[in-house]
Amino acid sequence: MGWEMVKLGDVAEIVMGQAPKGADTSEEPVGIPLIAGAGDFTATGIKCTKYASKTPRLCKPGDVILSIRATIGTYRIADDKYCIGRGVAAIRPKSESITHEFLPFLLRHMKPQLMRQARGATFLQVSKADIADSPAPLPPLEEQQRIAKILNAALSMTELFQKQLGEVLDLKHNLVHAALVSSTIERVPLQELVTVNPKQRRGIPDETPTTFVAMSDVDERLGLCSHTSGTVGEYKKGYTAFAQDDVLVAKITPCFENGKSAIASIPTELGHGSTEFHVLRVKDTSRTSPEIIWSLMKSKAFLAEGENSMRGSSGHRRVPDWFIKKYPVPVFDKEKTMSLTKQLTSLDQVADHINQKIGLSKELYASLSSRAFSREL
Repeated sequence: MGWEMVKLGDVAEIVMGQAPKGADTSEEPVGIPLIAGAGDFTATGIKCTKYASKTPRLCKPGDVILSIRATIGTYRIADDKYCIGRGVAAIRPKSESITHEFLPFLLRHMKPQLMRQARGATFLQVSKADIADSPAPLPPLEEQQRIAKILNAALSMTELFQKQLGEVLDLKHNLVHAALVSSTIERVPLQELVTVNPKQRRGIPDETPTTFVAMSDVDERLGLCSHTSGTVGEYKKGYTAFAQDDVLVAKITPCFENGKSAIASIPTELGHGSTEFHVLRVKDTSRTSPEIIWSLMKSKAFLAEGENSMRGSSGHRRVPDWFIKKYPVPVFDKEKTMSLTKQLTSLDQVADHINQKIGLSKELYASLSSRAFSREL
């Protein structure tokens, strides 16, 4: 018997999540951990921030937890029993024609199809019928096991690199935290060390090269990951101007809370970007550095206090520039500044190297998956 095209609902049980009542949830670890949506997914697992004392819908250990709202098609494997909210669905085999090992890779293959089916005005989402009626290519059991073994090896490689990246970024965070909590270091308002939102230079010829940075070009963990080349004439109106090595900090929710910030390590002297960036320019590199400022902008204390300072209506709340200007930061002597900057720069280089490996391993997985579901593996 060869490959078959089946409806996913014919071979898999689909349990749609249901949000518990607000009164039944808490941030205290009492009850069952709640997976509300993809926001509770980490790079490789699940980390819940809320718990439910009454659980309308539960998943089982080993279930595939599929994101079905806003972020469509992303999944994690349940390592325990969880309460599942309306942003996810639990999927498990319901017949002997599909294995537990193959199901996650089938769902990953079906992600583009599910995304095309998503509908909604405020949030895109897929229904149970969308998932159940989706055509799924199903090979014989022996072939499922072979494909799952190969794809799992490729995916495990990516997860290993992601774990290494997390360890490097944790070390960087710990270095900054140690500097922040030192009681012997002088603290000053940030505006003494940086110029916040410096004025744009006038009289720059339109043909001058510039680099454009959109909000999507900034990764929450790694900073600037991509950019677009252009000229000053293209971007001088309606965008935020900055310079090489300035620090960019997202001002709008949820980008700020997610830690979107970056050093403008761009190939041109000038840059332009989203109006939702605050720009911080170091005044004196003997007192601080872009690397130190960027690390401080990603600290949990800064992000928490910045979130509390936000102004504006729901969905359009922004961190005001006065909060950044007045935020107290440590001032190190020249030797300490140079030493800490060197350490942070070295860790950033290691992180970039690991991230390149992550990219290559993802390309390998995509190639193997494409060949597997084209019956060429």
